[in-house]
Amino acid sequence: MSDYHGFRVASLARCLFDSYRYHGRTEALVQIESARWKHKDLSVKELLSRTSNITRGNGIREFEALIRYSCDTCQSPLETLVRDAILQAMQDGTLTGIQSIEHQVAFTITDQYGEQTRAIVDVLLNGFIAIEADGAVKTSGEYGDEDTITRSERHRERELQNRGFVVLRVTWKDVTSGVFIQKLKRLLEMYPVPATRPA
Repeated sequence: MSDYHGFRVASLARCLFDSYRYHGRTEALVQIESARWKHKDLSVKELLSRTSNITRGNGIREFEALIRYSCDTCQSPLETLVRDAILQAMQDGTLTGIQSIEHQVAFTITDQYGEQTRAIVDVLLNGFIAIEADGAVKTSGEYGDEDTITRSERHRERELQNRGFVVLRVTWKDVTSGVFIQKLKRLLEMYPVPATRPA
């Protein structure tokens, strides 16, 4: 703790550690990955260095392991939950057949007006299974009219499918209920890894 203009403030590392201690692993992971996405200087090495200033106590080693587990490629809390669900399911043997995982993969597609544009896939498995994390913000109006956004998303999805990608759209409910992993397991069984990745 330190003083800032008469206020007692905690460091980022202390706040993240307290989230881990009082709210659990998932809450802390979302916060860690959100911070790492927004501030690219927050590498694993940097966060561990900042954590070394925290008084050693219960849970600190597990918290440091969570920092090492984190990534800087998740743009939203839902993307963090998707990534975590995949890795946990791989670890416990629920998901098999995953040879590669990529995040924020960009492709050039043609939009509904015939113009070249970039489509960024949240998670790409085995080079061809595109996972799209559909948070509530997409239909909140923040990015424009809901109907326009929906039509644009559907066109983007068709463009990817026409190029050989399998698209799996995922909601909060899918992830929190475990339905997402079951759907993904079926897809991995149905679609073997292609000899060549779609372009």
